[in-house]
Amino acid sequence: MNERMSNRLRTDRLNGAELARLWWAVPPLVVLVLANAMFELAGMGYAEIGTQLVSEDGGRPLEMGRDAVVAGAALGWAATLMAYLCVIVATLLAAWRIINTRVQGVARRPFLLFAAAATLLGIANLLIVDTFDLSLAAVFEVTYRAILQEPAITAERARVAGAVVMVINVLTAFVPALLLAAVAASALPPKAGWSEVTVARRARQLRRLVAIAAAYLVVGVLHMGAWTQLAGATLGAQASAALDAAAVAVTLFWGTAFALMIASFYVPLALSLSELAEHIMDDIGVPPDARPKWLVDRGLSFDLSQQLPQIAAVAAPLFAGSLSAALGAGTQLLVP
Repeated sequence: MNERMSNRLRTDRLNGAELARLWWAVPPLVVLVLANAMFELAGMGYAEIGTQLVSEDGGRPLEMGRDAVVAGAALGWAATLMAYLCVIVATLLAAWRIINTRVQGVARRPFLLFAAAATLLGIANLLIVDTFDLSLAAVFEVTYRAILQEPAITAERARVAGAVVMVINVLTAFVPALLLAAVAASALPPKAGWSEVTVARRARQLRRLVAIAAAYLVVGVLHMGAWTQLAGATLGAQASAALDAAAVAVTLFWGTAFALMIASFYVPLALSLSELAEHIMDDIGVPPDARPKWLVDRGLSFDLSQQLPQIAAVAAPLFAGSLSAALGAGTQLLVP
């Protein structure tokens, strides 16, 4: 072994901290296991359907072709579900880390209490919606009833799918609550006071929060769209077109609502940081003609041209609603 190779290779025994690097291999394995579970749940006999469709006698072409469309729609829903679960975990970890970097010990309790209270309110809202059969309940119920009556989907798989979506609904009460607690913690002034360094750091954290919230809400909208459009795949062409039209309206509505939610915390915090940056420039004597560049260099410029990535992130849930609608239109073309 030459000297160059020996400088790159490790041949000694690894210590505990180095062996801990093996944990980096765990997340991909978890995703692979989740993918297998989702495929088995939503595949609904894909192998049997495909085998009969390509058999010499053609099986039952109309029925099997319809079953294949249902299986395809179910797998589309499972793909968004898998992505949603991964994003939920990542969002929870990111929100917890942001809270931990801002507050700890006794100072953290009010934020955790807020998250707990907001979660309980969300769960109470779910119970009220279900008990009184309000409009929001139909987002879950319509598709659940459709797949229960679908011959291509076994009753057991339909019940498991329903249970999984119910768990997702509960998580949607907890994840936004923790995210909002992270937003509130990010608004706290630093213990040592504001400076150009702390304002710049807080602006970066705000942009990360916007990206995290956008990713969570975008995948949530796509999952909602895939779930509601699964019902349309179980129906005939005419009924499917009518139901998909309603499903598209639902996803576009919630996409708009989620975009406004992101804007409602980003805009006030961005304006607050902009005012702080102005005060800091006054204190350190930055000339007026040098201020735009000073702000850009520190990531503190809230000029429209500098805010395009954040504007895109804020509007991303609305775009996701449109994307879900387009995917639904594509599925509808396949319904016999």
